[in-house]
Amino acid sequence: MEFSFSELKRFFPSVLRDARQRRNLWVGLFFLALTGIFASSFFSPPMSLKVGQIAPRDVTAPRQIIDPVATQVARKAAAQKVAPVYVPDTTALPAAQEQLASDFQAIAAIQAAKLPTGGQLSKFQQAVPLNLSPAVALGVLGASPTTLANLEQLSRTVLDRVMQLGIKPGNTLTLAKNDVATEVAGLSLGNAAYTSFLDALDGSLVRPNLQYDAAATQKKQAAAMAAVGPTYILKGQLIVQKGTKVTQDELTRLRALGLVRSRGNYAALLGGILFALLVMATLGIYLWKFRRDLFQSESAVVLIGLICIVAFLVSRLVELASPYLMPLATATMLLTLVADARLAILAGVVLVLGVGVVQQDHLRTVVVLATGAMTGIYGVSRLSQRQGIMLAGLYVAGANVVAVAAMFLLGGGIATRSEIAADMGWSLLSGVLAAILTIGSLPFIESLFGIVTPLKLLELSNPNQPLLRQLSLEAPGTYHHSILVANLAEAAAEAVGGDGLLTRVGAYYHDIGKLKRPYFFVDNQLGRSNPHDRLSPSLSTLIITSHVKDGVDLAQRHHLPESLIDFIREHHGNTLVSYFYQQAASRGDKEPPSERDYRYPGPKPHSKETAIVMLADAAEASVRAMDNPSPGKVEGSIRKLIQERLYDGQLDESELCLRDLDTIARVFTKVLLGAMHTRIEYPEKMLEEIKGALPKGEGTGVPAAGKEKALP
Repeated sequence: MEFSFSELKRFFPSVLRDARQRRNLWVGLFFLALTGIFASSFFSPPMSLKVGQIAPRDVTAPRQIIDPVATQVARKAAAQKVAPVYVPDTTALPAAQEQLASDFQAIAAIQAAKLPTGGQLSKFQQAVPLNLSPAVALGVLGASPTTLANLEQLSRTVLDRVMQLGIKPGNTLTLAKNDVATEVAGLSLGNAAYTSFLDALDGSLVRPNLQYDAAATQKKQAAAMAAVGPTYILKGQLIVQKGTKVTQDELTRLRALGLVRSRGNYAALLGGILFALLVMATLGIYLWKFRRDLFQSESAVVLIGLICIVAFLVSRLVELASPYLMPLATATMLLTLVADARLAILAGVVLVLGVGVVQQDHLRTVVVLATGAMTGIYGVSRLSQRQGIMLAGLYVAGANVVAVAAMFLLGGGIATRSEIAADMGWSLLSGVLAAILTIGSLPFIESLFGIVTPLKLLELSNPNQPLLRQLSLEAPGTYHHSILVANLAEAAAEAVGGDGLLTRVGAYYHDIGKLKRPYFFVDNQLGRSNPHDRLSPSLSTLIITSHVKDGVDLAQRHHLPESLIDFIREHHGNTLVSYFYQQAASRGDKEPPSERDYRYPGPKPHSKETAIVMLADAAEASVRAMDNPSPGKVEGSIRKLIQERLYDGQLDESELCLRDLDTIARVFTKVLLGAMHTRIEYPEKMLEEIKGALPKGEGTGVPAAGKEKALP
């Protein structure tokens, strides 16, 4: 099937219109970027040198790495010092002894044959080929059986003594034959023929009884090589001097540094691909399992990926000055603010491991960067204002300095004071740089991605914000009501595991639509006549329900985040405006009013937080209108209200369960009773005791029994 260019043009817009496909496209781009970063040695640098070529310029090491040449030389030298390993050959001595006995048996057989002299010599040379002179041979053949038995015993003794010392192949065997001659000479046999015979016989029988163990020797050599620490090429060290011929060792060092052109390091490319896959899989599995909302959000995936990629690229850029300057803490601080601390910890670990890969396992740098990244998460986890980010940066700087000092001390303190001071200075600057980058990038992230950070919420909760200030001046009753709803909703949200701060700020803004017609709402009438008395129920319902749309329009004009607009849009769901509906129903019209005409437009709450604000809004208004409220009446009213919202289907799309609703009812009751200053009646007996304890002439300031006074 052909795929024309026009079809290709139609294909891409369809892909880009689908959020899921766009998210997958972003993931692919991030994967390619990570692969390129981790496999940077695959790409050919500008230099091209060969052995014997004249170096066009001085070449110094841009970073510290292990010197492959010097390290290999040192390890080979250590391996060469390892003595070969020999193991005993338990069969050598028994075989020699068996041959010894066979030789003497042959001599005894020749004697018993009674052959002529010539025949005896011939048989002797065949049976015992020792290259002896005829005189020595005839002397041995002429020995009596007793003498032969003694010679055999002496020969066996000499053989045992010499072979007990351990004989290796080569020079050790020659030394063993010399030992045989010395042992035989020490026997003082008194017969030259016997001495020559034993010397020749034992010399021929002695053999190596230690065998070379190649496997054990190689194991010891490997252990000796492993014990030799690496030799480093230091940053700035001269590798090749201008005008000199490039040697093979120098070329090897340049290749290790990635400073010479090659056909391509395919192993590095494969390693980069695998490590990039590992990084993507680690973050993806975490998001899918623990933060499904972020995993399914295109903007969240893009933001997390960009933060990690940009932080790593900036770190690689400033690494040219010093690896300790890399501000990886920027990424962890931003991710803590825009997502959560757990994701920031995971991303921080991944970024630090990536630095370790690129830095060729430079442990000191990895430890310092990891310390700063984790400290940054702690520093911004409880911020109340943007200036606190700079304080978090100082925390990072201090932690970096301590980590640098600790690593130098653990390394034996071999660095000079100037080196330690320089590294500490770069580490200190890294924390400050991380804070500056975080402060500078956070507003852009909030604006471009619509992210509502805790800092943004804290700013929006300031009473001097234009909308809140306008609400307090033009609709003070609604403003006061919103504050009480916020107190209720925040406490309930925290009790059921919701976002308390988001819920509080959402409650502040949920009724801003009442600014358009403030006096049509009972909160702001303050003794004025009720304008709804002159309107039809349907028109009053239209005015009341329109405050939702008015609030959304007002919030959008003031560029409030979408997550806060959700509170305005959903805090009434599609509930029934029951007061005006009942008024309309009681008019006795021919056709009863339709409930649909007397309901809010919706939508229903889609989250815990917006559902809690809906319940808090209704609960505060219900209890405020209650006459002589008591704890029982308050709790009963709250539970009835929650039950009505539940049965009406308003909570169907929220994440609240029945256990959460019970918790919310208890929290609402506690907070509202505390806000209402529950009235207390003092018993007569208690009043008398108090009066008796006071000096004469002083009253108790306590109302008489049976009367009530609101506590301050």
